[in-house]
Amino acid sequence: MDAEQHSDLLLYRASQRELAIERDGGLCQICAAEGIHREADDVHHVYGRGHKAGDWREDYKNLMCVCRECHPMPIFSKPAGENLRWVEEILEKINET
Repeated sequence: MDAEQHSDLLLYRASQRELAIERDGGLCQICAAEGIHREADDVHHVYGRGHKAGDWREDYKNLMCVCRECHPMPIFSKPAGENLRWVEEILEKINET
């Protein structure tokens, strides 16, 4: 990736991050699913990070605000395995609104 592509990726990533924070109200969505209102510390790439601007993994619909306690829950490819399906269910629910 050249410097211009990397810069484009970082700008796109930042814009999508802001959209995810706005959608989620800055709250951890995993905690919110349990009825707990905890401020998010991070924006989690549910399916891993993309490699270029516009990559589907970088779209805000595939990002989720999380607190540090909830962050380490990786899902590397779609669909998630049954043990992490609940994270996808949360993601689907927050994108419905």
